[in-house]
Amino acid sequence: MALASFKGRLLSLLALVAMLRSVRMEMGHESGGKASGCQRRYSQGQDSFVCMCDASHCDTFDGPVGDVPNGTLVAYVSDRKWKRLERQEVPLRTKRAVPVFVHQESDPSDKLLRIIVNPFEKYQTILGFGGAFSDSSGINLNAVSAPVRRHLLEAYFHSEKGIRYTIGRVPIASTDFSTREYTYADKEDDFNMDTFALAPEDFEAKIPFIKNAHQLSGEKLRLIACPWTAPAWMKTNGRLNGDGEMKGEVDGTYFRAYAKYLVKFFEEYAKSAINFWALTIQNQPQRVPDDFPFQAMYMSNHTQREFAIRILSPLLKQSPHTSQLKLLAFDDVREYFLPALAEIFDTERRTTYDIFLCHIGRYLSPFLPGFMSIGVERFFECHQSFEDTKPSDRSVIDGFGSHWYTLDGHAEQDVFHEQHPDKIILSTEACTGFVHPDDAGPRLGNWTRGWQYGWDIVQNLLHWTGGWVDWNLYLDMNGGPNWVHNYVDAPIIVNAERDEFYKQPMFYFLAHFSRFMPPGAVRIGSHLRDSASQLDIDHDHPRHHIQHVSAITPTGQKVLVLINSSTETVKIRVEEVGAEDFEAVIELGPESILTAIWS
Repeated sequence: MALASFKGRLLSLLALVAMLRSVRMEMGHESGGKASGCQRRYSQGQDSFVCMCDASHCDTFDGPVGDVPNGTLVAYVSDRKWKRLERQEVPLRTKRAVPVFVHQESDPSDKLLRIIVNPFEKYQTILGFGGAFSDSSGINLNAVSAPVRRHLLEAYFHSEKGIRYTIGRVPIASTDFSTREYTYADKEDDFNMDTFALAPEDFEAKIPFIKNAHQLSGEKLRLIACPWTAPAWMKTNGRLNGDGEMKGEVDGTYFRAYAKYLVKFFEEYAKSAINFWALTIQNQPQRVPDDFPFQAMYMSNHTQREFAIRILSPLLKQSPHTSQLKLLAFDDVREYFLPALAEIFDTERRTTYDIFLCHIGRYLSPFLPGFMSIGVERFFECHQSFEDTKPSDRSVIDGFGSHWYTLDGHAEQDVFHEQHPDKIILSTEACTGFVHPDDAGPRLGNWTRGWQYGWDIVQNLLHWTGGWVDWNLYLDMNGGPNWVHNYVDAPIIVNAERDEFYKQPMFYFLAHFSRFMPPGAVRIGSHLRDSASQLDIDHDHPRHHIQHVSAITPTGQKVLVLINSSTETVKIRVEEVGAEDFEAVIELGPESILTAIWS
């Protein structure tokens, strides 16, 4: 009987342990840097989990970002299996007097990888991180209860509880992530913009939440406006979608009306005390097929430049709401980056032969078959670029926006910076779940999509980008709403039916940068090396799977982000140039991202 009783108690104890483990798996666990833990949710077929938030619970931070005890390195860790921004404190220790080149039989701790952070090696200033106030984002915010809505906004914008977004992209009128097509001046031939009016979507799905975000952030957001298309009556195809472009010459009535249209947008938003930092001249201005399903407008590199310099910028300067507005050109995938750089800033060498070819193209154009017309038009634009604009006028274009969708070409941004070190490079749009129809839309808990975000942010920062802006802030369970069913993924997915939302791995990858690299931070040098080498680890090295980037904040704190895409744990000794007496050893787990902060 005693044995049976013991077995019964043992089974009860084991059941209790199993229950507690189950609760821990579901609820997460609290750590030193968290006010409340992640409520984990798993989806079939995905390699990680989401953190669920509802009216009564949402994982947040507890305390200011700069809360780093003296003599300590604070590390925040997220990984595929378990952690989400788990805080760890690592003591800074006195560096041992050991040679840089150690013998194979030396103390094994001397064979750690080393990362050397150099605060004296300075690069670009960080502008910030953020996402887009699309119609879809606002519709999803309106679909949940007030407590859940507040959690949604705090997750991105709250200065202490959230991940500290400081940039907001605002579409001018509708996009595919709307429930309908619309512009603000649909009455034909309204060249004076007498009928211009914001849409219900602005007052219901954008303006209130932009104002909420301003209040939560505690600082002024950098807002970037971007048009997808001009009103249909201004375009050659008479539609908002498809392969249309502006009618007439750059200095003609249609372009002048369009410039008024854009200025009116800013003036109307200013009535709600919302002012903007920048305008991108045109979203994805490259040509699309005539049957392209949603809002688009072709605007050549030459036209972007001439429109900005001759028409748009002078008009913007006349309004008190736009006189300081920055103008960003390009705003497209990096595949077209270098040709746009050459044409918009006219860095190609001008030769008599070039001008001769342009003239030939201009006069032969009417006699050539249609399939040759595009090339001839480009010759003609080349001819115009030699004559229309003075080099000094190009200062009105403050930089380029770029989109991530080709997932490569970052090194081309180095060419841009070398030629124009005073110009801005800003990554203005990204999303996942768009490539293959069978993999479209949200994938709840997909770690790989988070890693793709982290990889792209590091590469952008290493190649002179000042900030990184995501696409939709919030999407529904389908990846919308989207009026043409062009569903994609987002860092936060809203389940309005259950009045809850899910923070994806993408959200936490973004947090590892946005929360700790504020506007005004400066990227600094970081060099990953073997303990027995003075050479940086390159792509041929077995440890090339470790990515890294570092910055120094306006308060002087150093920030280091490390991403380990391998399935092995790596120990790394962190060193700082100019602080040779101290070091810290951190453990970078498999498939993880870590942000380290120290003073």
